[in-house]
Amino acid sequence: MHQLREQIWAMENIVKTFGPRASENHLALPLKIDAGVPDILRGDSLRLRQIVVNLVGNALEFTAEGGVSIRVAGQRCEAAVELHFAVRDTGIGLDSERQRRMFEAFSQAEAATSCRVASDTTGDLVQVGGKGVL
Repeated sequence: MHQLREQIWAMENIVKTFGPRASENHLALPLKIDAGVPDILRGDSLRLRQIVVNLVGNALEFTAEGGVSIRVAGQRCEAAVELHFAVRDTGIGLDSERQRRMFEAFSQAEAATSCRVASDTTGDLVQVGGKGVL
């Protein structure tokens, strides 16, 4: 596993990577890392980066004006730390029917298969004190 804090600071690299695209389209792309995010965590930073890159890329693709913001917040929960990553945009969004159907195909799969696939594909993104936290 990679040191997660290195990857959180690499969030700034994500902004630098997408910055020209955002600027070209006159979009804001602010990043905020809250003070509650610890300096050192152990976790799967490559997977986390991949998720954030996909979210930011999609948000920029469907945002014509305004911007896309990235925020990382953290809070201690007993022996673990819970991180919250938010990517918000002013794009077209989804109507309530599409929001409802977004994960429908996944919910129709057999429960045992769904659990196995979910644990194989997502796993623990962050581990602190022996506990996994997504």
